[in-house]
Amino acid sequence: MRRRISNNRYWSNNRYWIFAILLVAAAAFWTGMKFHQLRYNDICLDLGGGSNPGDHPICVVEEARTPPT
Repeated sequence: MRRRISNNRYWSNNRYWIFAILLVAAAAFWTGMKFHQLRYNDICLDLGGGSNPGDHPICVVEEARTPPT
C-alpha cells in the first residue's frame, strides 16, 4: 500500500517563507524611504534651501547668487 504525501504541509511551509520574504521586502522598502527622506532633507539644507510651507516634501532654494566679477 502506498502512502500519500500530504500537500498541506508543503503549502503551509511555503506560505511561511512567502510571508517572511514579503515582510523583509516591506521592511527594506520602508527603511530605504526613511533613509532617502533624511538624506534629501540634509542635502536641501546644505544647498541653502528649505521645505515649502505646509510641510510639502519639496526643496526650495532661493535665487542663486552669482559671485561678483
